[in-house]
Amino acid sequence: MRLKGAFWRFAHQRYQTRKPRWQWELIAFFWAGFFGLTYVVGLVADFRGTVEILPGAILFVVTPALLGWLHRLIRIEQNKGNDALYRKRISSK
Repeated sequence: MRLKGAFWRFAHQRYQTRKPRWQWELIAFFWAGFFGLTYVVGLVADFRGTVEILPGAILFVVTPALLGWLHRLIRIEQNKGNDALYRKRISSK
């Protein structure tokens, strides 16, 4: 539960005075989709190179997708009200 509390504390500190932009989510998901498609095509072309491309796949696909998803969670929670991030921060301690 400590990681969850740290996440909501960060979200509250960063977005208490401004709204998160949905464009960042769009950029992150398109980035992950583009590189995900690229890595899938590479996997289909040469399956033996699977181990060598895993660090790149994690860096270019999983990380942006995860950051976009977390940003989306923050944006959805903030749309619930002015003090929604504060309430989420307090409840996740």
